[in-house]
Amino acid sequence: MDTVLTSPLPASTGGVQVPTARIAEQSITAFALAEIITDSDSGEPTLCISSDQHLSDYQAATAGQAAALAQQLRAKADQIEALANEYAERVVLPAFISEYRIELEEWDVSTLDPMLREHLRSWRMTEGDHTVVIVPTGQSPIERLAAVADVVRSLDRQEAK
Repeated sequence: MDTVLTSPLPASTGGVQVPTARIAEQSITAFALAEIITDSDSGEPTLCISSDQHLSDYQAATAGQAAALAQQLRAKADQIEALANEYAERVVLPAFISEYRIELEEWDVSTLDPMLREHLRSWRMTEGDHTVVIVPTGQSPIERLAAVADVVRSLDRQEAK
């Protein structure tokens, strides 16, 4: 079944600011330092790590400790990506849809040829002033935002001609 996604925000007119969706304030910090230094006395290399921006926990480490720090950083990166997806989906994409009066439809493309399906980001249909942007089901919000932004740039170029 296809899903029609429309903007929950009123269309803006002539520079009127579009209200943004409510989203909880959140903060995710990710930092890691890993370096191999050479001991000035012995000439031996030492692996050192830190997970604090101020290097308060800077220490010599084993390869296992460095790998564990990298794993923690990957988990934080996943959280940052999830936060970016939430922001794109709940704030930026609705504003684009509203500002440019776009109707967004999500279509199941699983029956398409795999070669086509792999490269399909979006397509649009325009009739007069009505523009429908069609995106594949399951597309991440960041990918969807990029696809809609491409369509908007295309529409802007057409209007400029």
